[in-house]
Amino acid sequence: MTIAPRFDVKIGINPISWFNDDPPTLGGETPLEVALTEGSEIGYRGFEPGNKFPREPRALREVLSRQGLELVSGWYSGRLVERSADEEIAAVMVYGEVSGSIQGERGTPLYARPRFTSDEQWRGYAKRLDTLARFTLSRGVRLAYHHPMGACVETPDDVDRLMALTSHDVGLLFDSAHAAFGASRARFDAAAPAALLARHIARVCHVHCKDVRAEIIETARNRDRSFLDAVINGAFTVPGDGAIDFQPLIEQLRVHGYRGWLVVEAEQDPAVAPSYTLAQAGFRYLHARAEARELAGQGKSQRSAHCAGHAAKRAVVPCGLCGPPLCVRRDAVIRHRRNGGLRGRAHGCRERHDARAGVARDFMAWRMRASIRPPSPFARNVGFFVRSILRGAQRTATTSASKCSAARACSRQAMCGPRK
Repeated sequence: MTIAPRFDVKIGINPISWFNDDPPTLGGETPLEVALTEGSEIGYRGFEPGNKFPREPRALREVLSRQGLELVSGWYSGRLVERSADEEIAAVMVYGEVSGSIQGERGTPLYARPRFTSDEQWRGYAKRLDTLARFTLSRGVRLAYHHPMGACVETPDDVDRLMALTSHDVGLLFDSAHAAFGASRARFDAAAPAALLARHIARVCHVHCKDVRAEIIETARNRDRSFLDAVINGAFTVPGDGAIDFQPLIEQLRVHGYRGWLVVEAEQDPAVAPSYTLAQAGFRYLHARAEARELAGQGKSQRSAHCAGHAAKRAVVPCGLCGPPLCVRRDAVIRHRRNGGLRGRAHGCRERHDARAGVARDFMAWRMRASIRPPSPFARNVGFFVRSILRGAQRTATTSASKCSAARACSRQAMCGPRK
């Protein structure tokens, strides 16, 4: 009998669900602590850094440790197209080439991205990248090359050529959404992410799980929109909310023995796409598909043994809205939250706890039907107002959940005794 390799992964998230880097006005008023607290409550194990994270190592460690979170990776905006490898050497984990990038230029259409126009340019760039990758590897850090929209290496053909010209010292950050967006022209190419992953899975050392909305990508391509226009109009979303099928991607990673992080990422406007609701949906979708492959440190056997021990004390109370049984012992709440359960979602509370999500879905549907044009200043003001209402509803729902009789019965009157 063949034993399948263990799927040794952890699920993390990028803070752009709460506040963006491109452009920073999307979610700019959201504090870092809100993102970290909500991400931890949902069950994410770690965060990639964003523009609001401390840059000093000790301060960064302290901020993350308050919520029991890990640092997933580091991002470095490189300029090897313009500079030598010696000038570029620094502490790198995730590398993105930004020389000539049009990502932050709203008036520049997607087709105007920079390109290498000769074999000599490709070979020179690959050589400098190899030099940088060898340096970081000598310091114990594998360079993971990102292939974003609007850059020199964008399409699957670009990635193929770069991987062919570089050594295995250069790892690949596989980004499902950018793979799909980069391959799509007049029509959306749904098969592109799985095909790209299959060709270069031996080089993959980091994974971004991001979904796309096919109709917005097609519109951006066909109407010569900019990358920022596509982002603002909702081109990206969390896994399970778009057009990409993640099951074959997860299966490829498992079969190849990938070990590392699966990072949920989705540049969106929090006024239109409520951060907590979508971050939670992305986590549940990805966790459900990865769980059968055994998450690192939380395999089925460990969960079964853990729950069996408390079941002897009648401490596990099944909760239909939380996914798996919710263990109410204080020392196990965090572990079960990471297994899909959410604190406060108990029997008979669906209407109260899902009210905010319903409002968010209705508003998002209206926004998508109304227009795909960039929002006017008036729409921005309306978005800010709606965001404030949604956050107030979130706080109210959370407070109500902790006080409602059903939640109290689920989390405080279990037969193992009250919380200490």
